[in-house]
Amino acid sequence: MHYNDDSLYPENMRPLIITAAPYAPTWLPGDAPDISVTWDEQVQAAVDCYNAGATVLHVHVRNPATGHLSADIEHYNYLLERLKKAVPKMIMQVGGSIAFSPKSDGDKAKWLDYDTRHMLAELTPTPETVTIAIGTSMFDITQMWTAEDVKGTHLEDPKVIAAYAGMFTDAGPAFYLEHLKRLRKAGIQPYFTLAHVHQLEIVERLIRHGVYMGPLNTNITMAQPRTTGCHRHLLGRDAGQCGRPASRHHLGSTRESRQRRQYLEQQTRAHDNGAAD
Repeated sequence: MHYNDDSLYPENMRPLIITAAPYAPTWLPGDAPDISVTWDEQVQAAVDCYNAGATVLHVHVRNPATGHLSADIEHYNYLLERLKKAVPKMIMQVGGSIAFSPKSDGDKAKWLDYDTRHMLAELTPTPETVTIAIGTSMFDITQMWTAEDVKGTHLEDPKVIAAYAGMFTDAGPAFYLEHLKRLRKAGIQPYFTLAHVHQLEIVERLIRHGVYMGPLNTNITMAQPRTTGCHRHLLGRDAGQCGRPASRHHLGSTRESRQRRQYLEQQTRAHDNGAAD
């Protein structure tokens, strides 16, 4: 990195990309006064974010009839169509979990099954990106909350907190290899939402072995609010190195590298054979 005297000049800065996530998937109507419930309110939330300077809209869909997150793909299609008309210059980034809140009292919070999440590759109109989890991991978001954070909300109920505390992101190779294939076929860029460095290592290996060819759109979620990787392709610019497989110089020729490549190729073949059956 070179930091020169003119680095702070606007003409020498990279474009600032602000991602807005206004749909509050963990919360319910009544938890806060500004949670969008009706279709018009959900569209207006996107308009407000765009007018405030956001470029990317992280989309979850709330069922106006229930106030809860929707897992109905037709609801996603309907809202995406309205959003494309209302904020045509925004980049649509659909949340890959779809919905994870408990369905009823006593249920655990959990991510939806693979087949349901795969349907995000069939959305119409097509979003620019869909977030994708890589590697199963604990997703206990309650660790970040204090009693003051949830005071006066439905999350004040210890049973609800317990339901969320046991949540995991279920995203093994059988999911992400197939999901990446479907997103690529649909022309949708995956947006890797990573919780820790070991998930970043999986993405790195996917790229090194040519399973995923880029561009690399990624962030560190539930951690420091910063984004890594390359977003130039989303801005309509040449993706450059982000869209190319790693060179032999980067791959190296060690025995360990060859073994990793063979292992991942075996995983891919096993997955493909299972899908064919």
